[in-house]
Amino acid sequence: MSFLAGNSIVDTPLAVSRIDSAALARLVEAAIALRSEVAIIDVREQKAYSEGLILLSANVPLPRLELNVATQFPRKDVPMVIIDRQGELTAQAAQRLQLLGYTDLAILDGGVEQWERDGLALYSGFNVRSKAFAELIEHEFSTPAISATELFTRRTNGEDIVVLDSRPYDEYHHSTVPDALSVPGAELIRVVLDVIPDPTTTIVVSCGGRTRSIVGAQSLISAGLPNPVFSLRNGTGGLRLDGIDLEYGATRAHPEASPATLAWAQLAARKLSDAVKADELSSAQFSQWLDDTSRTLYVFDLRPGDAFEAGHHPLARHVSGGQLVQAIDMHAPVWGARIILIDDGSLIRARQTAYWLAQLGGFELAIIQQPTLPGALQQGTWQPTIVQPKSAATHTIDASNLARLLTCVDAEARPLVLDLSASPAYRQAHIPGSQWLLRSQLVAHIESLHPGRAVVISAEDGSFARIAVEYLVAENPQWLPRVSALQDGNQGWENAGHALQAAVIEGPEDVKHYIDVWTPPQKTVGDMLDAVKKYLNWEVDLLEQLARDPHRALIIRDLKTPAQLPQA
Repeated sequence: MSFLAGNSIVDTPLAVSRIDSAALARLVEAAIALRSEVAIIDVREQKAYSEGLILLSANVPLPRLELNVATQFPRKDVPMVIIDRQGELTAQAAQRLQLLGYTDLAILDGGVEQWERDGLALYSGFNVRSKAFAELIEHEFSTPAISATELFTRRTNGEDIVVLDSRPYDEYHHSTVPDALSVPGAELIRVVLDVIPDPTTTIVVSCGGRTRSIVGAQSLISAGLPNPVFSLRNGTGGLRLDGIDLEYGATRAHPEASPATLAWAQLAARKLSDAVKADELSSAQFSQWLDDTSRTLYVFDLRPGDAFEAGHHPLARHVSGGQLVQAIDMHAPVWGARIILIDDGSLIRARQTAYWLAQLGGFELAIIQQPTLPGALQQGTWQPTIVQPKSAATHTIDASNLARLLTCVDAEARPLVLDLSASPAYRQAHIPGSQWLLRSQLVAHIESLHPGRAVVISAEDGSFARIAVEYLVAENPQWLPRVSALQDGNQGWENAGHALQAAVIEGPEDVKHYIDVWTPPQKTVGDMLDAVKKYLNWEVDLLEQLARDPHRALIIRDLKTPAQLPQA
């Protein structure tokens, strides 16, 4: 499947074709049915993307393309369709992707606006496919739910109820249901029998909103747990709306699973993976998948972070199973790609995660035990591969020299520091006096300055700043002596002993110019309760919107309900 034919775009090194809405849908259908592949990437900023998106697409913002593209699209010849709102960014994105070595590119003619004019659905939000999937699970499986008020009423009346928070530990630690225990989603089946008093104990699975509560609760039900199991309707957002205080700073982590619990959980998880035919790879099969350069391969290690850091396959990324289901569009954006889930010898996390990913659809899935992997293992945390084109030399400046220049008595002699960090990172910590900008605003901003003003570009780390400067000086050679990248970025500044500062946020007006990211409702500045209410209503409404979508069968497969599963 090749796009390198058709109408070419001016100033791109290779011809890039244009396709229409109907052709785009056919490409995804073929990728799923024929085990071919296609990537559909929307290159707008995350916030703009969240305001109107094609559900078949993944968000890969053009300004930060080099930081993500090698991880998200490891195969350079994968067929790739580039989209934005009206097409204003697609030529630049195609050119940059070609500079990075991608060879099979096309553009959706007219962008998402033409898609909508063609009578096809646009969605709002973020990680929308996974959230719509959870709403479909609740509807099709009749997953029981309990409101925050009912939960606390029943607790007050002395009922035996345990609340399990299915989010990652850091989210749980920030705020949770009072007295809840941290059990991240893919650990639920693995440890549940060790954290409940007896088979009559009621279990409530919670998260921040709805998705992970529903998926976690239904995982336990589908696994055959005899206890009454509920999702907490609307998660901690439901507590806020019902006027119930959250608990902050909780540290109750789940224990290691006992041998008896592991034995039950292995049988239960196998029942799930067998229902969706998720195969376990041998070492030889794993090697064959690694060697097959005709297919995109994502390798995810679902074990706890300390086990991953002690030794993992070089291609593996550490992702918890619950988060993988929650944000599959970001972790594995190529339709038709292969996914390998790595786990310890029990394979419980991998089987539970495969059960949901297989039903979400769009991938060829397999699982494997960590001890059987061939080759040397790596230690430490996973580091993304950052790609950059060969271009003109880039001037850099270290933190010590920048600090010295910033103390010049003559204000005009001080360099202007422009920070390209993602706005949440900038708001949390930046060099005092620096200005936050989108990368797309750099050229216009520098042109507006006095020609003699020196400019230093920084970001969370130095790699992104260096890439941005390389493009700037390649396109504007006259700026080479004037524009520098800060070595190691804001992290290098702090490591050199210089202080970072947080942005002062007093109200909604202070965040209006941070237009790069979608903000979760519980991090809204201003009327948080209104934002939470609108968000939860949006999640519920996804089910109705999905039912009207002519591409529903592509987006989500038919579900395997508990009645269809073999008995453990």
